[in-house]
Amino acid sequence: MTMRLTRAAGLIAATLAIALPAAAADAATHTADCRGSATACTATFPLKGTRTTDRLVVRLPDTDLQLRSILPSSPSVAARYGFGGLSMRLGGSQLRAVLLRNGTVSSGAAVRFTFFVAPTMHPCSMPPLDVGDTTIRVVAMQTHGVTCASARKVVRACISATGTVGRWPQILQVDDTVIFQSGSRRITFTAPDGGATCVPSG
Repeated sequence: MTMRLTRAAGLIAATLAIALPAAAADAATHTADCRGSATACTATFPLKGTRTTDRLVVRLPDTDLQLRSILPSSPSVAARYGFGGLSMRLGGSQLRAVLLRNGTVSSGAAVRFTFFVAPTMHPCSMPPLDVGDTTIRVVAMQTHGVTCASARKVVRACISATGTVGRWPQILQVDDTVIFQSGSRRITFTAPDGGATCVPSG
C-alpha cells in the first residue's frame, strides 16, 4: 500500500508547540473501526478524555485504502490537537497516530479520519535540493492532477522553506511520505536524507 496525502485538520492543527514526553508509559490506546466500504470509510475519535501521547488506531477494512483527510468536528477544535506521528501498520490494515493535545476541549469535540482508494498517480523526477549545508534528495515523487513542473515548485518551497504552499491546505506525513492534497489534486514525495519539510506535524 503506497501512502499519499490528505486534509490535515487545518495544517494538522497549525503546528502545536507541544513536546512529546520522553516516556509515555501511561499513554492510552483508542481504537476505532473505519466504517464504510473497501473503497471509502471514516473513523471518528472523541477528544474528551484523551491526553498527549495517547495512541489513535484506525482499523481499515482493506489495505488499498489511503488517508484522505483529517478533520475536526468544528473549526474551534482544530487548534486543540495535532499529531506526533502517523504510520501504517500490519501491511496497511491499520493507521496509527500519536496524539498531541493542547488545552481543554468540549464534550462533543472529535477528530475524523477519512480514507479512500487514491487516484492513479504519475511519477515525476526531482533534482537534489541544496538547503544550507545539506543536499536533500527527493524520491518517489508522484502527482495526480498536477504537472510535474508545478509539483516541483511546491516540493522545492516545502523543503527549502523559501516559498509558500498556501494553495495546498492539506499536508500530512505518513511514515516517510509527505503528502499534499487540494481537492482532487495530489502530490506525494519522500526525502530520505531528512531535513526540514513544510509538514507541521504528523
